[in-house]
Amino acid sequence: MGASSPGSNRWATARTARLLVRRSDRAALATLLSGAPYASLVLLGADLDGSPLLLLSDLAQATRNLKAEPRASLLVCAAESARDPLDSPRLTLIGRIEPTSDPRHRRRYLARQPQSALYADLGDFRFYRMALERAHYVGGFGKIAWFEARELLTADLTQGLAEAEAALLEWMNREQRVELDLCANRLAGRSGAGWQATGIDPDGIDLRRAGDSDLARLDFAAPAPTDHAFRSAFSALLAAAHSDRKT
Repeated sequence: MGASSPGSNRWATARTARLLVRRSDRAALATLLSGAPYASLVLLGADLDGSPLLLLSDLAQATRNLKAEPRASLLVCAAESARDPLDSPRLTLIGRIEPTSDPRHRRRYLARQPQSALYADLGDFRFYRMALERAHYVGGFGKIAWFEARELLTADLTQGLAEAEAALLEWMNREQRVELDLCANRLAGRSGAGWQATGIDPDGIDLRRAGDSDLARLDFAAPAPTDHAFRSAFSALLAAAHSDRKT
């Protein structure tokens, strides 16, 4: 996951920046239109390594721009809950956005954006993945850093989870339903029951409440790149949730 050592300040900042992508369900997309910048709003998904995933219509101006020039930028931010949006974290991602036919990309995007299933199979819609080159993180006043893709993404930590993803999701949604509700309520600050795990990655778990558009995210204390490490990290979250309930 790059040259920075786990536990270093730079490694921790890169992880904080990556989690912005994992937590975001939308982004501003900047493409080139005859050499001029063109910005649009897109819904966002993320691959196991944190690479952004999109679903775009061939009819959209942004898609036509990408066909002519795949170099583009995405902006994700955590400004919704901040009094001053300019004092909240944001991340600008720079790379090439190109079509993908990988079934995992489709599955992960639609798990994050289930409403998009209504038009995902229409003839003019295609899935896209950003091949990240570098990213610019602003975490607030004086907290600024550039990262290369190898520092930001978890490409070297995904193989084990890619093989175990389906089984882990089934295990949590079938056998850990009460525990997921507890974690959503106590750790993510979300109310109600019926929370389901919709996606996993080395950094944590994506949640969505059944029949609702409400999203939640459970982040691990450290990356969990294997089935065993993931289950151990989930157990640690449960312990924290139970401890919070007692207090």
